[in-house]
Amino acid sequence: MFIDAHSHMDLLKNYRQAIQNAKEKNIKILTAGIDIKSNRKILELKKQNPEIEICLGIYPTETLKLSEKEIDSEIDFIKRIKTKLLQSEKLV
Repeated sequence: MFIDAHSHMDLLKNYRQAIQNAKEKNIKILTAGIDIKSNRKILELKKQNPEIEICLGIYPTETLKLSEKEIDSEIDFIKRIKTKLLQSEKLV
């Protein structure tokens, strides 16, 4: 098995095909979020494709576009989701 340890499936126009190709080639995918919108998108991808792994976060340059309140809110959201993911609960 191979692992794609850093991808951004949410940025691909045809992410469904990329995920299918990875399945067929026995490649595990770790997809990373880069901002609030991206994090929500990869959570949806995870719900639809439980075989992919996700990494939620905010890319450093993206923090420049957010207020401190938005950053704190996203960090709190990630902490809540992390607990649910670790407990294998329904995501959102």
